[in-house]
Amino acid sequence: MGVQQNRTVEVLLAAGLLNAIPAEHHAALVHALNPRTFSLAANQPLVTKGQPATSLFVLLHGRALVYRGHVGEQQLIQVREAPCVIGEVAFFRPSRERTADVVAAGPLKGIEVNFQAIERLGNTSWALSFVRNLAGVVADRLDEATRKRADLQATSAEDYDRLRRFAPDTALDKSLDDSWGITERFSRKHAVVMFSDVVGFSALADDLGRDGDVGAIAQVLAPILGIQVDAIHQSRGEVDKFIGDAVMGFWVIDQPNDTCSIASSAVSAMASAITQIEKLPMQSSPRPLGIRVGMHIGEVSLGNFGTADRYAYTLIGSTVNYAARLEQVRCDADGCSLGPLRVSHELYAVLDSREQRLIPHHAAGTVKETALKLMHNKGQ
Repeated sequence: MGVQQNRTVEVLLAAGLLNAIPAEHHAALVHALNPRTFSLAANQPLVTKGQPATSLFVLLHGRALVYRGHVGEQQLIQVREAPCVIGEVAFFRPSRERTADVVAAGPLKGIEVNFQAIERLGNTSWALSFVRNLAGVVADRLDEATRKRADLQATSAEDYDRLRRFAPDTALDKSLDDSWGITERFSRKHAVVMFSDVVGFSALADDLGRDGDVGAIAQVLAPILGIQVDAIHQSRGEVDKFIGDAVMGFWVIDQPNDTCSIASSAVSAMASAITQIEKLPMQSSPRPLGIRVGMHIGEVSLGNFGTADRYAYTLIGSTVNYAARLEQVRCDADGCSLGPLRVSHELYAVLDSREQRLIPHHAAGTVKETALKLMHNKGQ
């Protein structure tokens, strides 16, 4: 064999295309395949997506970049390094059409083998071995793609889990949906809205901060927030945001027939959260801590009210404001203190009787010139 033929055999061996083919047949196989050498400069195309596939390529030297996607939106999906085979899948595809763009990453040399030459090899044992080896290359490529897809899915799941700790699931799902257009980013929804605040926490945080024990602030706050987050999620709600030691949550009601069940579940969950928090051991606090919770139901505007640079997927509207005022009110019109759970008359009216019994006391009050009528769970 000549120098070029020897080099071709070496590359075909390295690419795995001569496995199980006796050495005495190598020269005859190379002669039958009649490969053509090629040489490309950096950024020159090797194959173009959509073009008919008539041959495969075995790289002798250099690297090739594989791109997928539309023109102007192409993504690099793979880097192929010599020695390797490119275009082998097209040999087994009925349509024999290129499905990706491949360009030279730098100086690229290789051999091109025409599909017709492979088909003319006949039914000899070494010809069948060559085709079997070619199928093995395809299988290895599929195995590699499967592993990478599994790794990517695992990484994506981990990234999603991290992200969902910073935003409502609804916001994440919509922001990851490429079809989410600007007109779909806002909607009117019927929802239960909740605000909570830790009673006396600001003063405690200031005291702990002055002592230099900033970590103790987080230790006190974490279980209080955690109980509320669990209560919201377990009752099919979503946490909108944390505002210092305050929490904003909501429960969307898509079907009118679900109003009672969702509203009752939300109120029951927050009543339970209040009880759990009151029982928490507070080693860093000189006094027991509790929360105030205000809840209201009504129409809200839901969507991304942020900017192009910073999303703020949230609810706005008078329903939201009223829920916040219910949490903020300190006492009723007669100066009597209120219980920690405050529910608007509108929300109370749609509750199951069991949840209504949790908040049996009527009261009226005013916060920031907003007149409030509410039910609460402790009379004075």
